[in-house]
Amino acid sequence: MTEGETQSKHRELVNIIRRHDYAYYVQAVPAVSDHEYDRLYKELIDLERRFPACITPDSPT
Repeated sequence: MTEGETQSKHRELVNIIRRHDYAYYVQAVPAVSDHEYDRLYKELIDLERRFPACITPDSPT
C-alpha cells in the first residue's frame, strides 16, 4: 500500500466511523450493526498500528 493509498483509506475509515457515531449518538438511529461498526473500528486501529504516521487528531481511536 502506498503512502497515498494509506492516507486515503485512513480518511475514508475515519469519515465512515464518524458518520456512524453521529447516527448512533446524536440521531439515535444506528446505521450499521455493532458487528460491522466493530469491524470498521478494528480495521482503523490495525491501519494506524501499521502506519502510525497516518494518525490524525480527529481519529476516533
